[in-house]
Amino acid sequence: MKSTAIAKTEFGKQNADAAARNEILEKFIQDCGKKAFRFAYRLTSNAEDAKELVQEALYRVMLAWDRYDQSRSLKSWFFTVLWNAFIDSQRRVKRWNWIALDAPVEGAPNHCYGDSLSDGAGDLARYLERAEDETAIRQALERLMPDYRAVIDLWQLNGMSYKAIAGSLGVPVGTVRSRVCRARRALRKNALLAEMVE
Repeated sequence: MKSTAIAKTEFGKQNADAAARNEILEKFIQDCGKKAFRFAYRLTSNAEDAKELVQEALYRVMLAWDRYDQSRSLKSWFFTVLWNAFIDSQRRVKRWNWIALDAPVEGAPNHCYGDSLSDGAGDLARYLERAEDETAIRQALERLMPDYRAVIDLWQLNGMSYKAIAGSLGVPVGTVRSRVCRARRALRKNALLAEMVE
């Protein structure tokens, strides 16, 4: 009888811990979900893959929650897990470069690529010009090594400090500085990106 009471107490504590964890993660997703998606998108260059990568990282965070050091930034820890999930996915899966016609056009969420092929696409030239610029930027970022692409995204696009990036990627701060410098040098060669990295 006593062991049943202990089991119920432990079960209640586990439920309370899970509820607290879920509340923290829910707030984190509201605060950083878009940044995490953008980071994942820049790594994968595909919206669906980016969504799956973020979901995989959240799943890993939930599984490893009992090992989370709460004195450390949840954002840094999450981006570390996200980066590791990306590296693991690169090892497992061959990358395919294609875009589905029903995929939403970035910058025009109510339109998909298939819309530009239909008869009713009045602003086809504008879509093509924007798509051409986005393609050039994406290609310039994709030509960077994944390590450089990651630091540029975290630093320039997510506003993380060098120290936070170093913690997220598991490298020294000096390595982060070096990678940012080299990535900026490579991106300056592209006129569209010259202002972004200044």
